[in-house]
Amino acid sequence: ATMPGWLESIFLAFIVYPCNELKGLVLFYD
Repeated sequence: ATMPGWLESIFLAFIVYPCNELKGLVLFYD
């Protein structure tokens, strides 16, 4: 079952994006 569009966008906005930002910071400062 796939997530509704609005739920998927919330998931991406609040989980995937911050994780990518944190990875970018870790790589930048490493």
